[in-house]
Amino acid sequence: MDAKIGMDARMEKISYTQISEISIHKLFPLFKKKKLLLIRPRKPGDGYTELGSYDWAGLVKQRALDLGWQVTDLAINAATRENVESKINEVKPTLIIHYDHGGTFTLWGQESNTLEPAIDSANVGLLANRITSTVSCKSADGLGPLAITNGATSYLGYDENHAFVIGYQDRFGGAANAANYALLECKTVEEAYQAGIDAYTDLYNDLIASGDVFAANWVLHDRDCFVMLGSNSANACPPTHVLHCRSGLPDSIIVCKSGLPNSMIDVCRSGLPVFSCAAGPYMFDKCGAGPMIEIIPDKIPQQFKKPLTQLLDRMKMEK
Repeated sequence: MDAKIGMDARMEKISYTQISEISIHKLFPLFKKKKLLLIRPRKPGDGYTELGSYDWAGLVKQRALDLGWQVTDLAINAATRENVESKINEVKPTLIIHYDHGGTFTLWGQESNTLEPAIDSANVGLLANRITSTVSCKSADGLGPLAITNGATSYLGYDENHAFVIGYQDRFGGAANAANYALLECKTVEEAYQAGIDAYTDLYNDLIASGDVFAANWVLHDRDCFVMLGSNSANACPPTHVLHCRSGLPDSIIVCKSGLPNSMIDVCRSGLPVFSCAAGPYMFDKCGAGPMIEIIPDKIPQQFKKPLTQLLDRMKMEK
C-alpha cells in the first residue's frame, strides 16, 4: 500500500470503495489513545476521601482530559471491585491512578457506600504491563512489590500511612498530585517520582518558613514514605512513531511529502491492520507531512483490505 500524505489542510480524496473524506486525526484515537483508569471512592463520613483524596483525584481527571487522555472514571459507588476488574480488561488502560484508603496488600474501592477491596493479592495480575500510581496508605510496602513480581511495569505509592492536615488539604493534595500530573505529561516514572518529592519538599519549606512545624512534619512524613517501584524509565503514554523520511524502499506503505523525493518508511510486516504494527500505530505528525492521507486501493496488500475497509467505514460513521 502507498499512502500519500498531503501538505494540504484537507484530505484530497480517499479513492477506496466510495468512502468519503476522513481526517487522519479521526484515525489516531483508535490506535494511539492515552488511556487512564481513575479509581476514586468517597465514603460518607470518611474524612480522608470527603475532605481530600476525592477532590484531588478530580483535579487529576481534569488535567488528563485537558491533555487528551481517554478517562474512565470509577467514582464513589462506581469504584466496585467488579467494575475495576471489568474496565481494566475492557479499556486496557496504560495508566491506573487510585485515590482512597489502602492497606499493605489492598487498594480499596467502594460499593453501596461501603469500602471493598478493588485490587489485592488475588487480582494484582491485572496491573501487569501497566503503570499504577496510588495516593493511599501502605500499599507500596506489599501490593506494589507483588504487582512488580506479577508483571506490572511500575508502581508509585506510599509504604506507610498517607496523611494531610485539615486546613491544608489543598496544599497537601497539590503535592500528592504532582507525580500524577507528570505521568499524564508523559514524563518517565522516575521524573514523576522526583516531581512528587520536589513538590513535598517545596511545601515543607514553605510551611517551615510560615512557622507551622506541625503541618510541615506531616508533609515530610508523606514525602519520606513515597516510593517508586519497577521500571524508572517507563512512561504511561503509547509510543509516538516518527515518520522517518527515507527513500528507495520498494515495499513501503507510506509516502511522506516532506520536500524529500519519494520519502518512505517500511511496510508493517506483522500481519496486523495497515495502521497498526506490533510496536503501535504509525504517526503522521512529523516530517512536516501534514495531517491528511490518501489511500490508493490497487496498492493495498490483499490481507489488509478487509481490516482497512472496516476501519474507514467506522471512521465514516463517526465523522
